[in-house]
Amino acid sequence: MKTQDDLVWVTDNFLEDLPAVELSQVAGVAALRSSNQAEPHAQLFLCRNAELYQVAWGGRPDKPLETDNPDMLISPRRSFEKWIETRHSFSAPWDENTRIKLMKMRLLLNEF
Repeated sequence: MKTQDDLVWVTDNFLEDLPAVELSQVAGVAALRSSNQAEPHAQLFLCRNAELYQVAWGGRPDKPLETDNPDMLISPRRSFEKWIETRHSFSAPWDENTRIKLMKMRLLLNEF
């Protein structure tokens, strides 16, 4: 928040966005800075725990390409069977209303 001009910052994968942070239960963060001036300001951080959830894909992305023709560099996979990816370091996604509510909270904080 100190190095960005954004007054609101939202992520559902904290470890990917800030890899220098040590592994913790916190996976989702919604952050608010009340002012963009140099004067002291309030900061608000909402955190969400990581949730184990699965995403279904059509075909495994790391599966090698299958071809009968050695001259053909690219060929489609023969099978696009359902492949399930399990995600560990993500929180439930923040909805779009979160950013709106944080900006409204910023207006209220600036009244003090």
